[in-house]
Amino acid sequence: MRLAGLCVAAVILGGAAAALARDDAGLRAAFPVAPDGPFVAAPAVRLAGQPGLTLRSIRFRQLLPDGRPRAVLSCGVVLEARRRPPQAMVTIGEGRTEVPHCHRLREAGILPSPAGTARLGLIYEASSPNAEGRALVILRRDGAAGSWNTEDDLADQVEQRLPVLTLARVRARLRALGR
Repeated sequence: MRLAGLCVAAVILGGAAAALARDDAGLRAAFPVAPDGPFVAAPAVRLAGQPGLTLRSIRFRQLLPDGRPRAVLSCGVVLEARRRPPQAMVTIGEGRTEVPHCHRLREAGILPSPAGTARLGLIYEASSPNAEGRALVILRRDGAAGSWNTEDDLADQVEQRLPVLTLARVRARLRALGR
């Protein structure tokens, strides 16, 4: 079951991401992790179709701005590309998201994109108190800026037409939309 009307936002984390280390301590420093909360970092994977891009999925108990730990788990990614500083992003658990609990990153891969840009699709298993399903996050990198940002409106548009979220179906839907 897909979570209907899901809006997912990503928050780009500053400072600590530039000095991101490859060990868990360095990764923890790049995310707002609750001191006594769980923190699970998956091994880095290279993404086919985007030379030099690696992704590392992170699942953690997030520390809220007021200092309290979030009641449920959040997810994020660290993206590393050649000749660019690593970028850490909270992808589930911040901003406009309606998903209170992130279970895991199910799929990640390159999506069709306009010339001069790159797109990345992330499909998560997530749940709310009354539903379980999949959540889509679409990231876009502008070639000039080099940083990844979310395309929330496009993710919503794609999600509304797909009964089951898979990257293959997301790619087909983007082509059908001419995006």
